[in-house]
Amino acid sequence: MARQSPSYRTACHSGRVLQVIRSRTYENRPIHHAIHLGATSFDQSSITIPVSSRLIFADDAGIPHILTYGSWDASNRAHNATQPAGAPALNNLRINSGTIEVGPFTAAGTYHIYCLVHPGMNLTVIVQ
Repeated sequence: MARQSPSYRTACHSGRVLQVIRSRTYENRPIHHAIHLGATSFDQSSITIPVSSRLIFADDAGIPHILTYGSWDASNRAHNATQPAGAPALNNLRINSGTIEVGPFTAAGTYHIYCLVHPGMNLTVIVQ
């Protein structure tokens, strides 16, 4: 089997260079995309990934987060959503530091993830 080495893309955020997307592809294996969590926000509000991909949530700040499906509205009211078909289970996923892998996303669609602890902390995952 052919094996490909990891590829990296970086971007500048708040004056520091972040690894925005780290993707690894190996033949017949899913692709991984990193989402970085700051103290009260995701490093990006949305990400587009291919079907069968996985997300790696990296808690750079070491602050506790609880992730689930749904979103905060403009008035900072939480709106829970049931687990969408084709989406991996989150079930109030707790991350305190380090990284956690979630996936794969097996169906195309738009998925909304938010942090129950931090009002306004929303992520939209677009799977194509």
